[in-house]
Amino acid sequence: MDIIFGVHTTNPTRSFYNRNWEKQNFTTRRILETEPFPKPDRFEEMIAIAEKLAQKFVFVRVDLYNVNTKIYFSELTFSPASGMVTFIPQE
Repeated sequence: MDIIFGVHTTNPTRSFYNRNWEKQNFTTRRILETEPFPKPDRFEEMIAIAEKLAQKFVFVRVDLYNVNTKIYFSELTFSPASGMVTFIPQE
């Protein structure tokens, strides 16, 4: 899961979490957020929705938003950043 903080600011930060909501120690071009983010309400339901939407595709990113415990669908993305995302650190 990809969490972006301050997306509409000049200095957004980012964190990635695995399916067990464990913070991962990598980021992309954005600065790695150091503070843990609380697991969203209805997280398991969001996973189920994403899996259902993605089941017919080899790869797809499913964008969902949780606003005041209400789940919103945004988009399906088939090649984020044209497959050119740089991860930091590379390994």
